[in-house]
Amino acid sequence: MGTLNAVSKTESTDENGKFSVRDLVIGAYRISIQAPAYVQSDEETHGPDGLPKFYRTGEDVNFTLEKGGVLTGTVTDPSGVPLVGIGVTAIRIRQPEETNFPNDSLAGVSRMTDDRGIYRIYGLRAGKYLVFAGSGRNFSPRPGPFDRDSPTYYPNSTRDTASVVVVQNGQETPGIDIRYRGDRGFTISGTLTGVIEKFALLSLTLPGSSTPIGTAFSREEDGRNAFAFPNVPNGDYKIIAYSNDDKSGRASSGTMNVSIKNGDVEGMVVALRPLSSITGRIVLTTPFEPKCGTGSTTGVEQTVVSAQSEKNLPENMFANRMSNAGADIGGMFIIRRLSAGNYRLRTSLPSTDWYIRSIERQPASKTANPAESVTLSGGENLSGLGIALANGAGSVEGHVAGYQSADQASFRHIYLVPNEKDRSDDTLRFSEMPVATDGTFSFRNLAPGRYFLVSRIVKETENIRPVYWDAKARSSLVAEAAASGLAVEVKPCQSIKELELKLGPNGIIK
Repeated sequence: MGTLNAVSKTESTDENGKFSVRDLVIGAYRISIQAPAYVQSDEETHGPDGLPKFYRTGEDVNFTLEKGGVLTGTVTDPSGVPLVGIGVTAIRIRQPEETNFPNDSLAGVSRMTDDRGIYRIYGLRAGKYLVFAGSGRNFSPRPGPFDRDSPTYYPNSTRDTASVVVVQNGQETPGIDIRYRGDRGFTISGTLTGVIEKFALLSLTLPGSSTPIGTAFSREEDGRNAFAFPNVPNGDYKIIAYSNDDKSGRASSGTMNVSIKNGDVEGMVVALRPLSSITGRIVLTTPFEPKCGTGSTTGVEQTVVSAQSEKNLPENMFANRMSNAGADIGGMFIIRRLSAGNYRLRTSLPSTDWYIRSIERQPASKTANPAESVTLSGGENLSGLGIALANGAGSVEGHVAGYQSADQASFRHIYLVPNEKDRSDDTLRFSEMPVATDGTFSFRNLAPGRYFLVSRIVKETENIRPVYWDAKARSSLVAEAAASGLAVEVKPCQSIKELELKLGPNGIIK
């Protein structure tokens, strides 16, 4: 487990699965549990809003590990002869709803074929995968017969025509057989310049994609930071380099496009430039004494602020994965390692009694965008943000009668829309949550006020960002809410439970 400020601890469970982590600094933590062949459920790593889930000191938490998925198949040559000792890799495709990409998705999970040409990759998280054989992954320092080949993707494809394989937790997917092509691969090599810490991590992707074709570390060579991507087929690619120092918080990144046409590409120079940061402070508005009767004793140092990219799938996975920061005891926070672009501030509160009253910028932004919307240029260190929290938050919980998802690629979302004209563009008063598989939904940390509840079907391929971030879509949502939404009033500290929603052809029936 680790805090958001790079302090980590590791503990083992006893024979009954119990664990205790002591002597922790008060704050917010992410908890990662590892056991061979098992994975954590999505509900334990991410909240329904898609953001990483945080745990606070003093909490008693229980986790249930699930058996990971399995992929198995055979690798054969063009004549159907099994290939022995060739590496097979399954790499998870990043999904739009994932703001924090799993570490195992950077380089994938690899296994080697046995003497029958059979491979078996286990302990995979549920999701969509690309599976390939070759690319020099023979797990041996000695030269191998496939070292110069570009990878062959399932079933007998290059990267751009590869078939996607769906993995489910606890299920084995057999028959992922690969007919090896044996295509010649080429090498992309070069050096890094600019702001570099001890080393840099690099990825090679297709333009517009965030799923890596390959990964590499830079190495010092004659006083230079050199890198190389071997076994790359013909095509157009993007190099992304990232370097950081956990102690100082400094980080830099750089990109470059490259094309391969039947030959090695040498002498590439990728310049790394400092990444951006956001500095601000969380303020508790007065009076702030506990008044909801929960007896909460949490402090502002257990609050987490996230900067979420407004892009559905940011290409720079290294920089945008690390966009969270915990506040210190004085409420100060610094979100580091942000590439240039547009972001929205999202705050995870440690108490259900609290809500976000306002977000302000000093000096005030000259644009008409909401205060939680931030635009960063390369290397910019933006400061002067203030997040004001207030006590007296309410909640709304309920159930959608007879809910059934139309299919696995569509989901129903419930929206809370402010039922007050002067709040129609206050995005802090909008909320969006998916309906759980059992038909339940829950909104917490709500500012007291009047709201409409609106329901929509969201396709998996649609934008996963909150729909109300877009001004035009927000206006449409407000109009829809006024016409057909169900009105509710949330009073200070009020918890509205067991709200039953009935759905008709056009959404919620009043």
